[in-house]
Amino acid sequence: MIMGTLSWSLNQSQQSERAMEARVLAETLLAETNAPGIELTRESQGETETGLSWHVQIRPYRQTDNEEPIRAAIVVADVHWSQHGSQKTYSLSNLLLLPKDALP
Repeated sequence: MIMGTLSWSLNQSQQSERAMEARVLAETLLAETNAPGIELTRESQGETETGLSWHVQIRPYRQTDNEEPIRAAIVVADVHWSQHGSQKTYSLSNLLLLPKDALP
């Protein structure tokens, strides 16, 4: 009984640690899209050394025909990992104000 409880506790701790790692990665990816001097791309993806795969997408919030010098874009950061045979995902999104010609 005690070994089962300890095993369950260790498993829950590992799951929480993995979810926290995914959350921090998603927050970092969003922050990087807002950093000065970063060249924005509509999509990027990769994998960490610890096996988390990530995908960032930037898309226009709304198409407008006006002559405003800025436009809004939605940034979505998804982080995926495998946990006990199932896929887990942590997703964050943010709204950015960009110069009209910032996205390729």
